[in-house]
Amino acid sequence: MHPYPLSPQNLIETISGWIRGPAIPDLSGKVAVVSGFNSGIGYHTTKALLEHGAEVIGIARSDDRGHEAVAQLKEQVPGAKISLKLCNMELLSEVRGLAKELLAMPANISLLINNAGRFLDQGFSVTKEGIEHTLALDYFGHAYLTLLLLEKMLSNGPGRIINVCSQAEMFGSLDWSDMKGVSRQSSGMPAYGRAKLSLLLFTFELQRRLRLTGAQVEAFAVHPGLVNSRLFDKMSFRYPFALFTYTMSAIMGLTTQQGALSSIYAATHPELSGKGGRYIGPSYTFNAFCCYPRKPLNPRAADVDAWRRLWDETYAVIEDVTGQQVPRTLPPVGTRV
Repeated sequence: MHPYPLSPQNLIETISGWIRGPAIPDLSGKVAVVSGFNSGIGYHTTKALLEHGAEVIGIARSDDRGHEAVAQLKEQVPGAKISLKLCNMELLSEVRGLAKELLAMPANISLLINNAGRFLDQGFSVTKEGIEHTLALDYFGHAYLTLLLLEKMLSNGPGRIINVCSQAEMFGSLDWSDMKGVSRQSSGMPAYGRAKLSLLLFTFELQRRLRLTGAQVEAFAVHPGLVNSRLFDKMSFRYPFALFTYTMSAIMGLTTQQGALSSIYAATHPELSGKGGRYIGPSYTFNAFCCYPRKPLNPRAADVDAWRRLWDETYAVIEDVTGQQVPRTLPPVGTRV
């Protein structure tokens, strides 16, 4: 039986050949770290992992909302193994502190799901570390956490890193002279598109290096589709694109449960073993078929040299901001696969 109420959208998902419940294997003994677990897509991703036996370390910015989500998940999933870590992931200093806690834990981390995100289609703002807010959370925070946890994950055997991107990558551009995103004076769609394009390219380069070094950890990029979620709660409707996006998500958006399907599939499905580097999500046309490989719409996503340069520039920004060296867990590789 399909896990959600019967609707045309759910019928399409059923026809797509993947129904969430039966497709997830037993995850007992696996430990997952999920950012932004306390609401929306992250919440339903976490719930599915818990239902199938995984232990989840949930990352949230708010102490109150984090504990509330933990309580709800324990009520909904009897025996759920879930704990909370607090971190404002737009601040790299806090990400470093979070990683230090996670690295000190005896648990082996098998899954890292970089899910937290924000879309501020409003006035320009920067973090106290000097990075544009959207780019700081949606890209640099997750890239930094991944790089800090990578050595631990590699030592634990097979694992997966899931980066939640967006079809907004089609609007993204790269500016090597302004990696912190401050020159455009925008925290709206240009910043959001750039952050999601950067995360997509980072995933591809991460997987390329993992494959060339023979690692058992694999990286996947996922796109949840157009989802009617709390992502748009803080938008300012003074901006035309904010109103358009909010309206479209209300009319044809997936539920957050449906939007979580891509992440769940990429994190758990056995058929994806050995297929790291895929970009998975619903079709652009129908906003459905959540477990299908897809091609990015942005031509920069096919530029392997851009992957490598972004990787190097990301290290440079993080080290400049934090004053700390980032682990070089994966050795340098050539510019072509």
